Amino acid sequence: MILDGRHESALVRTVASMLASATADELVEIIRRANGALPDPDPRKFRRHEVDMLRRLAGQAHEFNANLVEHAAERRAVGERRRPVSPESANTAAWAAHLADALETLIRDEG
Repeated sequence: MILDGRHESALVRTVASMLASATADELVEIIRRANGALPDPDPRKFRRHEVDMLRRLAGQAHEFNANLVEHAAERRAVGERRRPVSPESANTAAWAAHLADALETLIRDEG
């Protein structure tokens, strides 16, 4: 459905007002319904395999961070000067896991 500028502006204003007063659960339901209304090939749609991929990414990033910490400890054990371990991999793991958790609620009814 294509709306002209006047109707679209009124619709956007109405939706913006509703979103501003919505609870977290209501926002999740709105997003879930919007996701369900998108056709399968639409690149904006969240899909089960994408959430699964994010979970794998979180696990890989967490494992990578653990390996970096272990490697740094081994290097210090042989006398190498202590250097900071970059926190990016831990942040990536936490970010991907959090995003996967959030998206999981949007696709829970998907088969």
